[in-house]
Amino acid sequence: MGKLADLVILSADPTAIDPTTIDQIKVTETIKEGVTVFKLDAQEQRKAALMSLPGSDGSNAFARFLTAQAVSRDLARVPSFAVPPGGGRFALNAPHDKACVLAVMDDLLSAMLLAQRPTGAQEHWR
Repeated sequence: MGKLADLVILSADPTAIDPTTIDQIKVTETIKEGVTVFKLDAQEQRKAALMSLPGSDGSNAFARFLTAQAVSRDLARVPSFAVPPGGGRFALNAPHDKACVLAVMDDLLSAMLLAQRPTGAQEHWR
């Protein structure tokens, strides 16, 4: 009784949509310790729209990081003889499916969860 929960309310159920459209889900509200700390209003929607794609002008650094990690991850799986000259630059400028970035997010999440596991509990986290 009287417990507080930290949670987010999303615009769609991520388990019920096409995985390649998961980036279109918006956080509509964030509640921390029972208090709304973020609510998606018109002004916040405009800000979010400005950050939807990585920009060469320095905007949306996290999206650029995810894209670069996806390229690195993909190139690591290609035999060296099949990588084109300047392969990283070529791959970075090529269009990327959202699934590439989702795989990187999955790698990051796995690394964070493994880093937080209790000492001696390795066998339970694999």
